[in-house]
Amino acid sequence: MASKQAHLDTLLLKSLLGEELIHTEFYLFSSRSCRKKTIGNPRVLCINNVIAAQSSDYFAKLLNKEEGFSDTGVFDLEGSHRPDDGIISFGDYGYEDDSDLDDEDEEIGRDMETIASTDVHDSEDEHLRYLEEELNSGIGQPVKQTSSSYLVGADLASGVLIAHPLRPIESSRHILVKDTAFRTWKALLFYLYTGRVTFHNLKSQGKVLTQALDCTDDPPNCSPKSMYRLACKVGLESLASEALKGIRERLTKNNIIHELGLVLPSRYPQILEAELDTLFRNIDSEPVVSAIPSLFASIAKDQIPHGAAIMTGLYQRVLKTHYTPRDEEAALSSGFINCCTGLNVQHPDPSRRRLGNARRN
Repeated sequence: MASKQAHLDTLLLKSLLGEELIHTEFYLFSSRSCRKKTIGNPRVLCINNVIAAQSSDYFAKLLNKEEGFSDTGVFDLEGSHRPDDGIISFGDYGYEDDSDLDDEDEEIGRDMETIASTDVHDSEDEHLRYLEEELNSGIGQPVKQTSSSYLVGADLASGVLIAHPLRPIESSRHILVKDTAFRTWKALLFYLYTGRVTFHNLKSQGKVLTQALDCTDDPPNCSPKSMYRLACKVGLESLASEALKGIRERLTKNNIIHELGLVLPSRYPQILEAELDTLFRNIDSEPVVSAIPSLFASIAKDQIPHGAAIMTGLYQRVLKTHYTPRDEEAALSSGFINCCTGLNVQHPDPSRRRLGNARRN
């Protein structure tokens, strides 16, 4: 397999000869409205099929239209039908917490603050009517959609038209990706070309400095959680490992309780394990001590789908750290762990001295 540098050299030589470099256009959603519970604002990314196919088995099968390939999150767009303004529901997107989606509601709030600080209208009533129209219209961006409430599946691929394509490349293939953010896919394509990936902080760490969607001054960055989800989908283990490392580095005593309550650890066991390690490592810290009762309360109310796994994982770490294998076997024989989950308990190293030994002595 050719090196990443060889891929870039090939593209450079083709450009010098005036050859076509773009074979496929991907359309991906870039924003979210929590108020409307919708995902929208599709944008386009372009790729060279040869480089993508050589870098990933997933893309080789997708771009070569191999028989038997199936991904319910991608759709071919026929002819000149390309998405411009379209929306789908949170459920159809599949990951409403995706921090690589821009928040439309925050943009609306900033626009309202700007409007309120200027004397644009002659009367207060006219000013309020203007704000209401802006909120209802999505800040002047009309949504073209079918008669159904949301565009779903093939309807999304065929029911939305683009009035002015960004790059009218008639010979290229057009593919809609409905379950991944534009920002994450851009970082993935850059990784296929260069082997490099850059992550920004988690939202739970505070202010996240994300790039403009059309930024070309620096390598694209994305959320490590969003990239882990995508890397698992496309089968890039090395990229998934880098993303998981990025997640671990950003988990702290201040955000671990919040992160455990989100949906992603319920779907990806390795993320849950990373979060439980951070929780146990900081179990006696003030932020965890003050916030953990709310986590347990949410688990008791069945508001966290992986609540049993959290409790069991925490219990396992207590056993492994503070008790000998004999103590652990007694706990196992009592049926506590087996009644909670099917997870296997790893026995601790018997050579290590435990707090349990000290207590019995």
